[in-house]
Amino acid sequence: MAPETRGHPHPRTAPSTAEPAPGIEAARGTAASGGGPDSGTEPRPPSDKVRRMTSDAPDCPECRQPMESGGLVLSGREDDNRRACRALWRCPERHIWWNWADRPDEPLDACPVPELFR
Repeated sequence: MAPETRGHPHPRTAPSTAEPAPGIEAARGTAASGGGPDSGTEPRPPSDKVRRMTSDAPDCPECRQPMESGGLVLSGREDDNRRACRALWRCPERHIWWNWADRPDEPLDACPVPELFR
């Protein structure tokens, strides 16, 4: 015999009568779970652990003009033998610099192959 569907055409579309896992119902639609347009709560503020893109571009070490982002390049890093992204930066004078994207506090290095990114 088919399971009780409470008027629904298919058992998979029938509403669940099972209790939610502990903590699930309490977190649904709350600020802790991110809220949402239909939840009636404000979305949670971004974590301090999340970095945001900013418009604070570095100045070119050579000509001191503000630089623009040129994107990311996947590259091999020798000091830890890992692949990581380098953030490319270029200035209006066409100087091209880069740094490790996961190490933004390190100084910019002159890109050794600028002709690839012009």
